[in-house]
Amino acid sequence: MVRLCLPDVELTDGAYFDGGAVAQSVPAAQEERSVKQLVKLADQLVGQTV
Repeated sequence: MVRLCLPDVELTDGAYFDGGAVAQSVPAAQEERSVKQLVKLADQLVGQTV
């Protein structure tokens, strides 16, 4: 997506972008407990069982 909007921005897999710059994710997104809860909720939303 970024490449389509800003062709001069180098692609980085798994990165978050703020405008054309790579940005850090918020600390809560890096906490193991939060990540597990998010995965569980996402699986429930798409109909998979955990």
